[in-house]
Amino acid sequence: MRAIILLAIVLVVTSACLPRDPDCSVDSECATGRECTRNGECVLAGTLISVRITWTVHGQPPDEALCAPVGEFAVKFVDTDTRENLVYRPVPCTLGLINFDRMPPRFDKVELIAYSARDRVLDRASSPLSSPADEVDFDLTP
Repeated sequence: MRAIILLAIVLVVTSACLPRDPDCSVDSECATGRECTRNGECVLAGTLISVRITWTVHGQPPDEALCAPVGEFAVKFVDTDTRENLVYRPVPCTLGLINFDRMPPRFDKVELIAYSARDRVLDRASSPLSSPADEVDFDLTP
C-alpha cells in the first residue's frame, strides 16, 4: 500500500514538471504532431474541430427589426469536464451565421447568448458538440 501511495506522489510531481506547449499563432510553433488552435493552444494533430452556428429570432431570419431589442450575441464554447470556457463577443444579431474553425477538441458544448443593450441576458440556447465538423441551429426569442 505504501508503494502505491509513493508511486502516486511521484506521478503527480512528475506530471507537473512535464513541458507544456507554448502558446501559438501558427502550427510551426507547436511540437511535432501538434497543431495550433484558433485560441492559441497546441493540440494533437488531426483533432481540431469546426463549428457552424446559425440562428433565427422568433423563427425568422434575423433582421434589424427582429434584432432591435438585442444589444449583441455571444458565442460561448464550454469544456464541460473542467468548466473552462471561451467566449466570442460581440457577435451582431443580424449575422444569422458564424463559423469557427481550428477549435480545440476539449470544447464539447456551445452556447449562443442574446444580451440587451444593458448587458442583461435576454435568451440563451446550447447544444452539445459531438463531431469534428458540427452544424448547430438555434432559435432565440429575446
